[in-house]
Amino acid sequence: MNKNNKKSKSQKPKAALAKRPQPAKAKVQARQLKKVEQPKAADKLKEVKKKVERKKNQNIMSPDVVKGYIDQIIASDIATDYLRKNVSKAAVDVLGMLYAPKTDEYLAEQLGMKINAIRRMLNIMQGYGITNYYISKNDKGWLSFAWYINTSKVLPFLQHVTDLETEKVVSNSTCNDYFICEKCYKEDKIIYTFDTAFDVTFKCTCGNDLSRVDKTRAEELIRS
Repeated sequence: MNKNNKKSKSQKPKAALAKRPQPAKAKVQARQLKKVEQPKAADKLKEVKKKVERKKNQNIMSPDVVKGYIDQIIASDIATDYLRKNVSKAAVDVLGMLYAPKTDEYLAEQLGMKINAIRRMLNIMQGYGITNYYISKNDKGWLSFAWYINTSKVLPFLQHVTDLETEKVVSNSTCNDYFICEKCYKEDKIIYTFDTAFDVTFKCTCGNDLSRVDKTRAEELIRS
């Protein structure tokens, strides 16, 4: 009985040792696990990059199309005057370079201005909706901000500054005679002063005669 007991006791540690993984084997298993996990992480990163690229392509049009929107702003005396007074005298120059995405560092270098001044202008114009940016990261992990024209906001911006100018003209004018086209006003929102209406022989571009409204009515139309 004693011999049998000794054999059973000696066999148990061997069985326990057989089940315990060796350190070297555990390291090999860990390396194999990493090899399996790494491709999955890489695939996720590629997918994220693809999504970012698709988003950038959706938001940013071709340089020729963007330049057309920029030209609309530059061609508007009201818009350029508004930007010079409320943003900077160099705001139009900055917009003129954004036919393709540009970093603030590049704009500062090309215009010979301090980067903080460029960023201030871009941020103010972003508040108006006409500029925006996307963030990219280089191989060293540095972030850069590439600014572009938000073309979907250019026409609303032009309408906004035109409305402000019209309101200012009506409010400051001593004239009580204003004119609108009953047919086109809902779309173009144009209110003619007497002098302007006289210059176009009191006719709208659609061919209809302009209708007179007094100053009170003109101010109501502006606020509506």
